[in-house]
Amino acid sequence: MKIYRAKKGSLLTDKKARIYGRCLEKIEKKKGGITPQDVLEEGESARSPLHSYFEWDNKIAGEKYRLSQASHLLRSIEIEIKISDKNRRTRAYLNVKISCPDTDRMEGVYVNLKKALTEPEYRKQVLQNAVKEIDLWKQKYSVYNELSEIFEAIGKVKKKIV
Repeated sequence: MKIYRAKKGSLLTDKKARIYGRCLEKIEKKKGGITPQDVLEEGESARSPLHSYFEWDNKIAGEKYRLSQASHLLRSIEIEIKISDKNRRTRAYLNVKISCPDTDRMEGVYVNLKKALTEPEYRKQVLQNAVKEIDLWKQKYSVYNELSEIFEAIGKVKKKIV
């Protein structure tokens, strides 16, 4: 029996991941593969375990979708910069956390690349996020022995950064 768990950083709990995972497995077995459309169609039924995952109020869902589009736009814009006499493309805006004075909570915002590179706190956050992404990538592909040299190099760089 498979044990489903929530991905680190996910908004899911392990309990919900187990419920949803079993449901997704049934869809995949029935259809021989699975698409987001299949998942949505299964979730439309109020009797489906997936139903509670989705926002069914169209006004709220529409706003959330547009916010998702706006985030996607911010992540999709690149700039070209010169590094060591070579032009490189990189994201123009990077996500960092700032302290929100109204609520005393940390809030995610996007800052331009120059600010992310030059402000020490933002630079630290971006590097920490990079290490988290590398760790997730490493975890995802850890079963492939062919990548062991890359994993070793990652370990050496992590020691320098952390």
